[in-house]
Amino acid sequence: QMGVYSSIFERNMKFRLKLEELHDRARAKQKLADILIMPIQRIPRYSLLLQDLLRNTAETHADYPTLTSALTQIMDVADHINEEVRRSENSRRMEEFAAKGVDMTSLIASHRYLIREGLVKCQVNSLVPGMGKKKEVRQFFLFNDCFVHVRKDLLKHESDFNQPHYLWPLMLVWAKVVAVSTPRGAEHDTVSIIGPNEEIEFSDVDLWKPVLAEALKENFK
Repeated sequence: QMGVYSSIFERNMKFRLKLEELHDRARAKQKLADILIMPIQRIPRYSLLLQDLLRNTAETHADYPTLTSALTQIMDVADHINEEVRRSENSRRMEEFAAKGVDMTSLIASHRYLIREGLVKCQVNSLVPGMGKKKEVRQFFLFNDCFVHVRKDLLKHESDFNQPHYLWPLMLVWAKVVAVSTPRGAEHDTVSIIGPNEEIEFSDVDLWKPVLAEALKENFK
């Protein structure tokens, strides 16, 4: 798999040098990575070919149902490949966090994959009476089944992110976009994520709104 190859290529100097040596010796035009990606690149080409054939085939032709079925199947294959590529990339990103000293093992599950992560400046409003508001920088992890939020300064010191004050199942999360007025009267949108014990507000609307909406929609199907 490309993910395995890329990981070894980046971390193993001997492997990288040997590949470069073999490439130079063979005087090859393409590198190994280019060859490995070719089967994946062919799938979209097949899809385009079948679409073109369908456009130029009468619906009454004997081959039309077969071509339609073939196009549906090849698009399903393309969707599966895209999903696997995304999961491989997400695994690589999780490994990068582990390499930085962040223990992610408590979040690993066979059904779980990372959708988006990032550091976000936010305002945290406690839903517990009397706890008030605070501004923090938190690391967000949006998975297909949960939302994890951890203060930046605690990332390397925490080993169990399954605790309820860090991990919110998406079934218990509500998100909305709120228009906020500035002291000068201007308005800007913020995202508000409401969980069991806190409301988190932040302004990275374009980055987080679409993926949050899709993840929540999938969980409420």
